[in-house]
Amino acid sequence: MLKKSLLHSTKAWLLLILGFIILANTIFWIFRMSPHQPKQVTDDIPKNTTDPLLPAEAKLSPVMLRFNQPIRQPTTYIPAEHPHKLKNLRLVAPTADQITMLLKNDTATYANRTDLWEFGYINSKPDVFIASNGQFSSVFNHYNREHRIYTLMKWILRVYRRDPNRQTPLLMVDVGSSHGLYSVVASVSGAYAVAFEPQVHLRSTIALSARLNQVSSRVRILPFGVLTEHREVSMTNLNRSADRSSRQLDLVNTESGMQSYTIRIDDIPSYDLLFGPDSRFKTSINTPEDISQDYAKSLKSCITGNTTDIDESLTLHHPIHFLKIDVGGFELEAIESAAVLYESGMVENTVVEFGPPSRWEVAYQDWNATREEKREAAIERAKMLFKRIYDRWDMDIYLLPGKGWGRTVQWLLNRGAVYSMEPGSNQIVHTLKAWDFDDMPKDNDEFELEMEDKEDLVTELIPLRPDCIEDYLEDLQNIGKMYVWFSRREGNPAIKKKLELPYSSPDSP
Repeated sequence: MLKKSLLHSTKAWLLLILGFIILANTIFWIFRMSPHQPKQVTDDIPKNTTDPLLPAEAKLSPVMLRFNQPIRQPTTYIPAEHPHKLKNLRLVAPTADQITMLLKNDTATYANRTDLWEFGYINSKPDVFIASNGQFSSVFNHYNREHRIYTLMKWILRVYRRDPNRQTPLLMVDVGSSHGLYSVVASVSGAYAVAFEPQVHLRSTIALSARLNQVSSRVRILPFGVLTEHREVSMTNLNRSADRSSRQLDLVNTESGMQSYTIRIDDIPSYDLLFGPDSRFKTSINTPEDISQDYAKSLKSCITGNTTDIDESLTLHHPIHFLKIDVGGFELEAIESAAVLYESGMVENTVVEFGPPSRWEVAYQDWNATREEKREAAIERAKMLFKRIYDRWDMDIYLLPGKGWGRTVQWLLNRGAVYSMEPGSNQIVHTLKAWDFDDMPKDNDEFELEMEDKEDLVTELIPLRPDCIEDYLEDLQNIGKMYVWFSRREGNPAIKKKLELPYSSPDSP
């Protein structure tokens, strides 16, 4: 009986000890994995002392905690007598030009020394590093949703980059840049990238990403919103997620939120102003004066109503090879704001986040009308714009996968708007494939590996027939958000050479 009691007692103690070990281990790993501020190690730092036995001269100066912001890049004095062979380097202020701006309690403010950023890499082929202030997972989700558009952009830039007849720099423009992933991927793919981002804290993270990817000299971040008119506006509902942004331009109240100016896409500063030799420290442009005094003066003259157009000698006259637009409901305005560039054939390809029409109501916030009236006006505006794109600007229109993709395919089938009745062939959905268009040496890069894994598939798409445009836009609210690609008919023919209706595999359901 006694032996039995001792056995039970021993088991109880063993279970208690085991439970204690498990609890201690759990607490240890929870603490180990949880985010926390870095611990300051100060054991080896000499300390001041009030010990009266030590001489007064033993007192040490404390660490300087002066807050220097805002600061700009140094001007760097170099003696004129120094020969070129000395290879003198300029001074650099890594935290200058508002690159440390963060969003705290709905206010953009400079970071302090305990604030942290995070960065990771996106599997974008070429893979890139992206900086974020705690929202990296949102950027990751964004790429998973729009990866086909990234592949399309890389394919288009590749064709133009290798074109022996191209006479101007390879240029990508990112309107509504947010976290800047499009700009960064374009820049590492060999293009100069111009990003529009009116939120200062997002400009700082884009600039950090450019540094991480060693492409600061190829990226310029403009502080403007885009409308068809020049005006001073506020940003409200500031972007927190870096993905599903609720930010918007406030056209009514110019005293709230973050202040910005709007320009037209036609007003992009000239290539020399953005990428010339005097712009080496201008990755993030925070004021019009950072572009040039003349550009700032011309823009302010437009805002005050003294003139209607920015001086043409200061604006871009190079082709844009890829234009991406995602501006929180102002997409129709943004497209219209590039009318001069489109009419002169200066925009080769455009991809726009498009619809549903309820998204466009925000562009009518200063119009005293019902939501239904605003939506109807937006749909009519879209119809006229698409007609202009197709007829006057000589661009073909393609639908790219979005939330409304499946409903789009069904909508076209229901109307008999098919491209083939041949057995085994797709009726609606086309594929665009990459191919060896110049028979020249390979780049041996990550994009080629991506195409190898995907059997050269760039994206699925649907050509939008002119006779379907008006009805499709009428029903777009029920269809849902899509992406639209406008491609200039006289552009490089290699891009769409392999656009075809695929045949279904015999094993397909």
